[in-house]
Amino acid sequence: MLLLLGCAAISIFGHAQTTSESAPTLPSATPPFAASASATSGLQSAPPVTQSAQPPASPPTADPGVQPPLPEIHALMREVETHQRAAEAAQQDYIYREKQLVEKLDGKGKVKKVTESNEYNVFWLNGVEIDKLVIKNGHPLTARELKKEDKRIDKEVVTAKKRREKADANGEDTYSNGNLRPSLSELLGDAVFSNERRDQVNGRETILVDFAGDPSKKHVLDLMQHVAGTLGIDEKDRALVQVNGTFVSDFKILGGVVLKINQGTMFSLHHVKINGEAWLDQDFTFQGQMSLPIILLFSGEGRFEEHDSDYRKFKTKSTILPGVSEVPDAPNVPHPTQSQP
Repeated sequence: MLLLLGCAAISIFGHAQTTSESAPTLPSATPPFAASASATSGLQSAPPVTQSAQPPASPPTADPGVQPPLPEIHALMREVETHQRAAEAAQQDYIYREKQLVEKLDGKGKVKKVTESNEYNVFWLNGVEIDKLVIKNGHPLTARELKKEDKRIDKEVVTAKKRREKADANGEDTYSNGNLRPSLSELLGDAVFSNERRDQVNGRETILVDFAGDPSKKHVLDLMQHVAGTLGIDEKDRALVQVNGTFVSDFKILGGVVLKINQGTMFSLHHVKINGEAWLDQDFTFQGQMSLPIILLFSGEGRFEEHDSDYRKFKTKSTILPGVSEVPDAPNVPHPTQSQP
């Protein structure tokens, strides 16, 4: 499944302080001379002059061409990590369509063969992510294939729960399916950041930050030690909107038996704001020299793509257990606006 590769690859994957100068304190007005008592003797005192209250001075108008200073980078990334955790929780309230494409490339980067082109309905039940296959290599599943897929999901949910219970007992991080891995929000805590700057992404002010693995922090797969790149952060929402990175060294799982990704392999991730609520997955691309003999029976130069769309709110109290084969299909309802206000 590309989801496993995608998340593994991404394991791979303050407020702005403004300084204002106080207006200089002007010395009290001193008359050029003081009238002597003799000069004023015999003169009738004039009534005091009542001075009208002056309106307070208007604050200086900010120059619209001057941008506020960038936020302190460590405070910014703590906000981003918090918001990413919230987005990961919000995503479990949605069902959406995911298209996965696996292509084998020639030496010039051109498509030599499409090895997989599938579509899934993705949703969560009891905290377990479900990827229900609905289209395989361009063809909808038959009734028999759907029944087989439902049985696979029944088994997967039970297995995931057992894995998670075991991992929780050992204090280990897992995916929702129980496999060991950190989440994207956790990975942000395993990186160092630098070179903060501004840019525009889809018409929105975006802060770009370079990242690399923090050598003092090693996570379950140590994947962050093999990658580097740039994060895009929506300045208004303090949310992660894009990731572009490269493997700076070879990465292997079990010596390459499960997975090997060669140095120079590139990846990118984009989020989209859904219903004005959260920035959720939109697409993921992974291209380079790799070997996945168990996951995809694939070896060589390849490109893997995931495209997520048609987000709809999805709530369920259903429980999928052995012997229960019904899995909710994507409802035929209007799609929510994928807005970026």
